[in-house]
Amino acid sequence: MPQIEIPVEKLLPVLHVIDLVPNIPGFPSSTFVRLGIAGNKLLMTLSAELHGSVSVAAVGDLKLKQDIFCDRNLLFPFLFAANKLKSKKPFVFTFSDDRLRVVHGRRKGVFDCADRGAGYHEAEFDDKGTELVLQEGMLAKLQMAASCATSDTSVPELNCAFVKRENDVVEFYGSNQLLAMRARKKTKGQVPESLAIPLLIIPYLNAEGLKEVRLHKKEIALHFDCGVLWHPISIKAQNGFPHETIDNLLAEGKKYPEAFRLQVKRLQKVVERFNLYLASAKKQDWVLHIKGAEGTEQLLLEVKIPQGIFHEQVTVDEPIKKAFELDWPLDVLLPVFEHLFKIEDDVLQVRFGAETPYLLSADDCAVAVTRRK
Repeated sequence: MPQIEIPVEKLLPVLHVIDLVPNIPGFPSSTFVRLGIAGNKLLMTLSAELHGSVSVAAVGDLKLKQDIFCDRNLLFPFLFAANKLKSKKPFVFTFSDDRLRVVHGRRKGVFDCADRGAGYHEAEFDDKGTELVLQEGMLAKLQMAASCATSDTSVPELNCAFVKRENDVVEFYGSNQLLAMRARKKTKGQVPESLAIPLLIIPYLNAEGLKEVRLHKKEIALHFDCGVLWHPISIKAQNGFPHETIDNLLAEGKKYPEAFRLQVKRLQKVVERFNLYLASAKKQDWVLHIKGAEGTEQLLLEVKIPQGIFHEQVTVDEPIKKAFELDWPLDVLLPVFEHLFKIEDDVLQVRFGAETPYLLSADDCAVAVTRRK
């Protein structure tokens, strides 16, 4: 029977790359991996908003008449299980009667396959593209912007992290309509004047085995030795991201009176404890109530949930000039805080007026938080 053999140590790194394509409900092309043979290589393709195409050298020939489609939810776990086994034997693939059979030592998996599939994309780009070089510190800013972006794909202009460069300064933007942020970083890297980076591709910009990131006219592509992952660039996001509106909002925020400032590391300890307390509560219930009394140097922090109430205190840098109370959506701000905590030696400054948004700034990052009605 026609068969191919692939060593475990060669297949698994390739499998890890194609497995980065998320399995999204409603996208059969992200659930059923397309398998094909080209020369002496096994080809694997998955597609959703993020697309992936990889190949691995094989010995033998399956003699497939056409591509076949196999459920990744069954095939991939069987293959990945080799990580925990001592067997040095290769994977042996055979195909007959619409079934893929995979043998590894004394293990055998039999997988039903389809001979038709739709929605798969080929790794064919209109141009060679240019390399995107993310220097040290830039990825962290980009991840912070992504944490502030909306995951709602029906709002494409906000479903991205937006990057804008002016001379040697790169600005990173993110917004989800509840908050808007901007971070700045000086760089000599190769960054375009503007770019809307899709959210799905950002977690993999430091993936193991990544060789380079290339920008094409319509896509951003991650190149590996075994293949490529790519995501279309949204024209609506590229042309419609409201970076000027965010700039104006943050500039206006600098005019608000300063309510308090405190060491980031002090806030970090309190927020981490709240995160621990609230681990089992619904995130939409995570509203952080902060109260400051005039002339004191203590903030009272409180989170109420249906099951209980938690209180904490934190010391500010200077006596509070005017009493205040405010509510912050902790579930939304938590990812922002996690990034700010990485610059723990800095100071967080908070400004707001009677009916204005809240402006939080530290180092070269600024976040405007919508006031809840």
